[in-house]
Amino acid sequence: DYPSLNLGQAVMVYCYQLATLIQQPAKSDTTADQHQLQALRERAMALLTTLAVADDIKLVDWLQQRLGLLEQRDTAMLHRLLHDIEKNITK
Repeated sequence: DYPSLNLGQAVMVYCYQLATLIQQPAKSDTTADQHQLQALRERAMALLTTLAVADDIKLVDWLQQRLGLLEQRDTAMLHRLLHDIEKNITK
């Protein structure tokens, strides 16, 4: 005989299985194009320089690391956001 799972144990097993799905790498067709990422990095660094925070090493490192994990949709959204910020700064 095998002991049955109680509700708490069943939830833990379910969460464990979900966690393994989350840890799987993203499919390559949804990852952002390297040229778009490079352009986004350059625009972000230019904006940090304009805002006089480019010397904040932790911020720059964090930004560079997180940009590499973006998917295509996120990259497009950030390009749009940076465009809006740049447009409003120059006014």
